[in-house]
Amino acid sequence: MIKIKPIKRKNPHHRNEPAKYYLTPLCEGEASMEDLCHLIAQRAGMDIASTQMIIEAILHEIPKQLANGNAVKLGDLGCLRLTFHSEGVEKKSQLNTNHISQVTLKFKPTPEFEHMANKLKFEQVKEDTTTR
Repeated sequence: MIKIKPIKRKNPHHRNEPAKYYLTPLCEGEASMEDLCHLIAQRAGMDIASTQMIIEAILHEIPKQLANGNAVKLGDLGCLRLTFHSEGVEKKSQLNTNHISQVTLKFKPTPEFEHMANKLKFEQVKEDTTTR
């Protein structure tokens, strides 16, 4: 169950308009790498050290694959890829790498993962019980 609460804020595209209330998810903690290693090791019947080495190797390889221009498929979770903005020019011959700006990492979930996310349950909490 994901806890949510209302937050009042202005629309950044329309600063002159009055602020409105928006629902915001509350982060109640985080799963550390150590937490994940313990959980995965237990599920896979492996020792924690071996599990940690495998996960660290994957995390080491993902940026290398992205830097080589590859998208990285993460099984049923989704796909990571790099994108960027490019300044437009009149002639193709004028283009060069100096026209590239704002490189970003994009994650595209699989339809199965999106389906799971759309089935999540939410619970609204009172504003004064949780700080953000």
